[in-house]
Amino acid sequence: MVEGYDYGAADSVYHWRKNHLSPNLFSVKLNRRVVPKDIVECAPASDADVLIISYKLYDILSLFNISTHDLAPVRIVGTKDVYTNYHYLYFNSGISEDLIDFGQSSFHYNKFENGRWIKLDIIPTISSIGDIKEKKVDGLSGPNLTHLSFTSDMTYDVFYLAIWAKHVIVVTEAVKRACEDRGIQGVAFDELPFSRNES
Repeated sequence: MVEGYDYGAADSVYHWRKNHLSPNLFSVKLNRRVVPKDIVECAPASDADVLIISYKLYDILSLFNISTHDLAPVRIVGTKDVYTNYHYLYFNSGISEDLIDFGQSSFHYNKFENGRWIKLDIIPTISSIGDIKEKKVDGLSGPNLTHLSFTSDMTYDVFYLAIWAKHVIVVTEAVKRACEDRGIQGVAFDELPFSRNES
């Protein structure tokens, strides 16, 4: 953060979550001489539910259905320049558990053997987000996502998903294509195996 930032404030990067406030990221300082891309990586926004994004990227995302979020301007202070065409985008919560079809989703465990992770045939039965934490097994990684199915009520194109160790922001293929077509920089996409129950 910039010099003079009040880390003790209720909405500071250290306290905003426990106080249920939007984070104060009004001014963020870059530690090295770089030109910020469309997504800016920095410690205050290192959690998956907070992004610092360019106006250009938000213009694309706003064409789609984004889950509940807050938006505020961010000033990025570089070693030579100040950039004012950025927002922080904060997802207020993960998607509702009711939107996940656990009966059609599948999970698995991994075991580390001989220097690599091996997928095991043990299939945990998961019927809620709480089950994922409760069914952890000592010495194994998981339960890990094999396939995620959503109910027909799922209409979001951009949303925060917090159901296993690596919390992520998920976008549909249409959002990914729009970002690629517009030349968005600083974004990496990994495929997430999911489907939607149309019935």
